[in-house]
Amino acid sequence: MIMDAETVDRLLIDRALGELPPDTAALLAAFLEKSPEYQELAADTELTMHAARAALASSPSAELPPLKCLPVPQQPVRKVFELRPALNAAWKLAACFLAGCVIGPLLVSPSRRAGDSRPVPIQTAAASISSEEPGFWSASLVHHSPVPSRMGASRQLIWQSPVQKPLILPAS
Repeated sequence: MIMDAETVDRLLIDRALGELPPDTAALLAAFLEKSPEYQELAADTELTMHAARAALASSPSAELPPLKCLPVPQQPVRKVFELRPALNAAWKLAACFLAGCVIGPLLVSPSRRAGDSRPVPIQTAAASISSEEPGFWSASLVHHSPVPSRMGASRQLIWQSPVQKPLILPAS
């Protein structure tokens, strides 16, 4: 009879625990009589199971120590600005806006602060693009677009306020 070592080991453990059916126990005993190499393993398994039963029987049932309830740590009182992060962000944004309104005009050059409204000449985009490029993105398409031809290169743009539309003056 041929049997692998794992199967023999499981059967020996089941027999030592008393869980092996009688017919299987008889077959295992017949196998052990014909296989002396497994007889020593069977003796060791019986000895190990006997020692385990003795160790478990001699010790009283383990009792768990009483449960200790640890105190719940108190959370520190948070400041008002930590409780409302959206309000905190709004205050920071308002402070930045106010600082920009106060500091911004101080950084502008004195000639621009006096209301200097010198006309700024408009340069068309077509004048600065080379016409050597062929294809869809070519400069020739830009030259023939209606916007630059309608405005003309000789007109002037006067921008007096960022909240009003700039004035486009005809050529002088």
